[in-house]
Amino acid sequence: MTEETRAPLAADVYLMAFACEPHRGSEPGVGFAAAAALGSVPGRPGDRRVLVTRPHRVDTIRAELDALGAPPIEVLAIPLPRLLVRLTGRRRVRLAYVCWQWTAVRTLRRRLDPDRAAVVHHVTFASEGVPTFESRLRDRAALVFGPAGSSTDAEGEETLSRRLRRAFARRTLSGSDVLVAQSHAVAEGWRRQGAAAAVVVEPNIVIERGERLPPRWDVVCVGRLIPRKRVDLALRAFALGAPDDARLGVLGDGPLEDDLRALAAQLEIDDRVDFLGEVERAEVLQAMASARVLLHASRQEGAPWVIGEAQSVGAHPIALRGTGADEAILAGGFGTVVDEPTPEALAVALADALAGPDTEPSDRWSAARLPDRFTEWYALALERSSGRLAR
Repeated sequence: MTEETRAPLAADVYLMAFACEPHRGSEPGVGFAAAAALGSVPGRPGDRRVLVTRPHRVDTIRAELDALGAPPIEVLAIPLPRLLVRLTGRRRVRLAYVCWQWTAVRTLRRRLDPDRAAVVHHVTFASEGVPTFESRLRDRAALVFGPAGSSTDAEGEETLSRRLRRAFARRTLSGSDVLVAQSHAVAEGWRRQGAAAAVVVEPNIVIERGERLPPRWDVVCVGRLIPRKRVDLALRAFALGAPDDARLGVLGDGPLEDDLRALAAQLEIDDRVDFLGEVERAEVLQAMASARVLLHASRQEGAPWVIGEAQSVGAHPIALRGTGADEAILAGGFGTVVDEPTPEALAVALADALAGPDTEPSDRWSAARLPDRFTEWYALALERSSGRLAR
C-alpha cells in the first residue's frame, strides 16, 4: 500500500508516547518513529493527527520532524508535577510513566469530542501487565494498544505483584479494540488470557538500512553485563566455535564485567576479547556493521532492537529459541535460531555463520512501513468499535 492508494481514515488520531526522542533506540526511538509516521496516515480535511507526549523533548521533536520533511502533526505536551518528577527520577521511570498515563487519559477524556470519530493509540512503554487507563476512553474512541510485550508470564511463584499484573492485563486486553503483539508467543499468551480484541503481530523495531564497514571484529555481543543477558554463555560458545584468529567485541557494562573478564582468562580467550564498556548507540551500530556475527544469548525479551540493528547493517544474528529474539530473526529474514541454550549448540551455529557467505543489510525494519501498518490497525479498530461508538 502506498501513500497514494491508502484510503482516507475518517477519524482523529491521538498517539500516546510517554517516551519520544529522535536518534534513540528502544522506547524513545519507537515513539519518535511513530510520531514521524503519524502525519502520513491519510485522513479528511480537518482530521487531527496528535502526538501526546511529555513536554521536555517537544522542541527537539518538532525540529527533527521538520528536518525530515515529515507531514505536520499537532503536539499535545502533558507535564507531570515537578514534585513528582523529583520523586520518581530516572530510577523510577515506570512509576512516572503510570502517573503520566493517568494524567494523559484524563486530559484526553476532556478533549475528545464525542461527536467525532477518534482513535487512541498507546505506542510506548506498552506492556499489558502495567496500568494504562485507556479503557476510560472506550465511550469516546477506538483503542489500539502496542506493539507490546508481555509481563504476565504464566509460570512462577504466585505473588501479589503477579496477581496485580494479571488484573491490569485483563483490563487492557478486554478494553482494547486492536492489540499489537511484538511476537506470536505474546499474541498466543494474550489469546489464552481471553483477549477479546483483534490481535496482530508486528515487532516494534524501527531502524533504517545501513552500510557494511571494514572488518573490525568477527563477533560482537551487545547488552548490559547482567545475568539475564548471559554473556558468559556467549563467551563459552566463542571459545568453542570461533577460529583461533577470530576476535570478539563485548559492548556494554554492568556488574558482571569482572567475572566475565575472569571467565575469558579461564577459557584462554582473553587476548581475543575486547570489553568495550558502555558506548553510544551510533558506535554500537558501527561495531555491528564491522562484524560478521551478532551473538545474542539473552533470555526472554520482547522484540530486541539489537537483532533488527544487526540485520540492518548485515551482521548475522544468532539467538535462542523462545526468547523473543528468535521471532525478530525470522521476521527480519536472516540469522540463526538455536534450539538449546548450551555453549555447544551456540558454538555450532557460530562456526557455521563465520564460515558462511556475507549477508546484505536489510530494510525490513524501516520506518517507511509504519504509515501502512497504522492505517490498517486504525481502520480495524474503528470497524470493531463501530457498534459501541455509533454516532
